[in-house]
Amino acid sequence: MENIGLSRRFIAESALYPDLFAGRIVSQYRDLYKVATADGELMAEVSGRFLFDARTLSDYPAVGDFVMLDRNDDAGGNIE
Repeated sequence: MENIGLSRRFIAESALYPDLFAGRIVSQYRDLYKVATADGELMAEVSGRFLFDARTLSDYPAVGDFVMLDRNDDAGGNIE
């Protein structure tokens, strides 16, 4: 993931969430995001909890942001 800009700091911080996977948003399509992960690209959407907690549009992930995902394959899932 370092080849897409994942810093050692973020790698260390992501270790605090052993059940989640790090990824970087590469594009957005309405409510879906294409995310690059260590195992390739996948599609994801924000979780219901995230939608409830978001107050403004700027709270949502944007292209280039690093996010934590609930899975590391393209079987469907959420950005946490």
